[in-house]
Amino acid sequence: RHAFILEKLDSLPFGDNLKAIKPLEAICSEEYCPTVRDGQALYFDDDHLSLTGAGIVLDHAQLKID
Repeated sequence: RHAFILEKLDSLPFGDNLKAIKPLEAICSEEYCPTVRDGQALYFDDDHLSLTGAGIVLDHAQLKID
């Protein structure tokens, strides 16, 4: 379903000024992809991260929002 846009994103010139953020790597393990962690929902609905889920992804990417 997202193959076209993923192909375009993968073709971007990643480097010091452009980093790829991959939520799957931050949230999921090899065996399991949780929807809840420590009693907190990771998704708002079937396609969108909750604030908790987004925080996990940002922490994994070592990004901070002021």
